[in-house]
Amino acid sequence: TAVQVEPRQHLTKPPARYRDASLVRELEKLGIGRPSTYANIISTLIDRNYVERQEKQYHPTVLGREVWLVLEQAFSRLFGVDFTALMEDELDRIEAGELEWRDVVRDFYGPFRAELAAMERNRDRLRRSLLQETDIACPKCGSLLVEKWGKSGKFLSCPRYPECKHSQPLPGDEVTLDESCPRCGEQLQVRSGRFGQFVACTGYPDCKFTRPVTIGVKCPRPDCDGDISERRSKRGRTFYGCTRYPDCDFVSWDRPVDRTCTSCGNNYLVQKNTKAKGKHLICPQCKTEALE
Repeated sequence: TAVQVEPRQHLTKPPARYRDASLVRELEKLGIGRPSTYANIISTLIDRNYVERQEKQYHPTVLGREVWLVLEQAFSRLFGVDFTALMEDELDRIEAGELEWRDVVRDFYGPFRAELAAMERNRDRLRRSLLQETDIACPKCGSLLVEKWGKSGKFLSCPRYPECKHSQPLPGDEVTLDESCPRCGEQLQVRSGRFGQFVACTGYPDCKFTRPVTIGVKCPRPDCDGDISERRSKRGRTFYGCTRYPDCDFVSWDRPVDRTCTSCGNNYLVQKNTKAKGKHLICPQCKTEALE
């Protein structure tokens, strides 16, 4: 007979998102790449904005998902894990003298040329498959706007381009501020760009006024009256810098907090987020920890 019954609920969890170490282990397991190429594979994914790091985990971006949809449709054979592992093996056999490189190139290029020709024939269909029509009317011609990709991400554009050249940010990508542009008097709004958020004039392109978005913390450098803004590096990593750059070169990978260190008197702390301790504050000078 049962002595004790303990009801427990176990929910199915999705696989954990990749981190640096787990991604390298997966590449090794699948036979993709070499130790000398792992860093380059990861940096390429980040540099091209296919993924972004969030608390040391990799999350696919909207761009990464849509690039994958196009490549999987057009070149499904090439983007299968089996093909990549087979190619790695064939390259090793060429180096060992077991295969003739001309035969390998011929066997690859024949099917690839056919797939490339098919992709060229279906280019318009592939492009249309990425366009998402919205219920927002173009203010110039009345056509329903569609979502398109640009250097700074998605935006709304008139489908009658180039006859109609109207474009605007996606709804939710901009926040209108209760503040007027110092140049033309139009309202200002917060917009998202390639290197993070910024404040811009709603009168663009007639007025090109912009300024950084600040986090409410003054620059800790002595004799500097700048503010700290959140930015993104070319590799997609968030950092914090002074709005008076290049006159002031203050930067920090961790978010500065306007609190004085009780141990050494440093005029600011930074916010850390670790697996062991979660979110906490630490002095960048003497490493003393503090409660949020």
